[in-house]
Amino acid sequence: MNYLLKSNLKKLLKKGSFVFTLLVINNIAPTLGQTTAYSSGELAYRMDMAYRRLTDSVYNPAFTEKFILADVNIDPDNARRFYNFSGDLSGRYIEVMSLMDASDAKVNLHQLVKNAIKCQKADGRFGSAQLVFSKEEIGKQHMALLWGNGRLLVGLLAYYNRYHDKEVLASAVKLGDFFIKAYSVCGTPEIVKRLDGFGANGIICVTQFVEGLVTLSQLTGDHKYAKQAAITYKLLPDRGKQHSHGYLTTLRGVLMLYDFDKNAADLAYVKNAYDNLILSGDYTKFGSVREYFGKDAIERDEGCSTADFVRLSFDLYKTTGDSRYLEKGELALFNALFFNQYYTGDFGHHIITSDGSDPHYLHAAWWCCTMHGLRALYDVRGNYIINTRSPQFKVDLYIDHAYKTRDLDISIKRFKNIGDTLFYHFKIQHINKQLLFRMPAWASNVVCYINNKKETHSIVNGYISFQKEIKAKDEISIGFLLKKTITVASGEHIPLAEIKGTVKGVLQYGPYILGVDDKADPDFTAEPNNNILYLKSVTPIKNDMHHNFENISFLTDTYLNINYQHGGYPSLSQTVLRPISEMTFDRHGYLLLNISYSSDKNGTDIQRKESMQNPWRQKLKSQ
Repeated sequence: MNYLLKSNLKKLLKKGSFVFTLLVINNIAPTLGQTTAYSSGELAYRMDMAYRRLTDSVYNPAFTEKFILADVNIDPDNARRFYNFSGDLSGRYIEVMSLMDASDAKVNLHQLVKNAIKCQKADGRFGSAQLVFSKEEIGKQHMALLWGNGRLLVGLLAYYNRYHDKEVLASAVKLGDFFIKAYSVCGTPEIVKRLDGFGANGIICVTQFVEGLVTLSQLTGDHKYAKQAAITYKLLPDRGKQHSHGYLTTLRGVLMLYDFDKNAADLAYVKNAYDNLILSGDYTKFGSVREYFGKDAIERDEGCSTADFVRLSFDLYKTTGDSRYLEKGELALFNALFFNQYYTGDFGHHIITSDGSDPHYLHAAWWCCTMHGLRALYDVRGNYIINTRSPQFKVDLYIDHAYKTRDLDISIKRFKNIGDTLFYHFKIQHINKQLLFRMPAWASNVVCYINNKKETHSIVNGYISFQKEIKAKDEISIGFLLKKTITVASGEHIPLAEIKGTVKGVLQYGPYILGVDDKADPDFTAEPNNNILYLKSVTPIKNDMHHNFENISFLTDTYLNINYQHGGYPSLSQTVLRPISEMTFDRHGYLLLNISYSSDKNGTDIQRKESMQNPWRQKLKSQ
């Protein structure tokens, strides 16, 4: 794969290059028809990256059956990392491969599952039979085993739900019964207190079982597991300093419990916990969470936690219909989860700072995040792009996608940018219901065309509808005028037009968070990088930067050109703010995200007579 060279940015910034003439939105009409090339899109590309990571042998470690099952078929003399979290990797692999079409995988899923359940112990557990679940002995190793067993329970049930293997269901039931017995000890106040502060080996290893227990009741009809889930989640403490993945997984399980038993207290619990999280310091500038909660926690993210946050947000929207959760989930998907993925296809960890993120070694968490990230993307693709839960069809997420059922056959394509307007194109092959389109909070205006003709529309309850009936073979183009806002430390989103003086914050352009990274512009990120960017100079540009990524044609043109004064010497320079999600394809380097912006000048009046910039570089730049 080719990666960005700085010369590409310099070509981009050449005076007059690629800068669009700003157009009045009501007069914009993109060319449709044969010029619209439908590709699989970014979501499909990212899913394929993760899937190939799990099924190909390009990177180490390779996912062979022996490697996958090393946490349940344990070889103490040749152990794999986290083997004591018995079922964590194997359960996640079984879960996501049970959902995907894994016919071309190098590991035979059916044989893998049969060999996995052969490792089950007589009492129903997987892993070490030597661990005694008694008040005297319970500690970190017991919690590690429970965590892995909880993930394996979910995996076995995903496999059963697709393939209906009764032997696998019997194994899952036996594992659920083991947990109930273990809970009788682990759930006592004495043990809960002992586990306080154990982080990833804490009480969340117990509470994360809620997801599997509820699923057991759904698939077996036996309500005892859901009743146990209702008791178990009460052990979850306030966030404090604990592992965010286990906390959010528990919340997802409680929301599943509400969908199962319709106990209003369960829903209220999840909503209160979620809303409190959003307003806290544990909610990051990337639109998601850190690996650990707490002000003194490790300053890095985690793919599993981000995936959980995305799924929890969308699930809350599905359950409540409150668009706030949809907006939060979308922000986290496009910026936190996409950013989290590495060029290898893996998801993992990234060092996050007060101003962005630092370059580091490859934190590819192949033991958990790679599979959990793919699981979240699968959920998005299958459940949240097209909303079928009302009398009308609704397009909720603007993601390249092909959706086909008996009542609707539609293709969605992120089409092109014209100035600050981002167009999406929709091809209708078949339709039996009214089709509505979400009016997102990240857009300030919209223009619509049907078959290349501007069409009258109305916006009701957050959705765009047309007076004209949409029919088969129609082609629709919807252009959204993208908002530009800066999110400051307080969490307030300030439109650029309302900024007075200088503020420091994160710039969002439509649904995308933008930043500057050292792969694209090392001049900007070099120390000292307390630069001042001039908002009056912001210009939307069409870029050629992403064309340097091999075989990637779907990336957005939502780039902004902007003047800035360097913090270390007299100057007037330009840089490009680009979506942070693109760092997946450009090896994550140093990223500046929290930047100072000024509304006072456009930058031209601060140019010194004798600039301290390199005159030879300036000469080359002007050519």
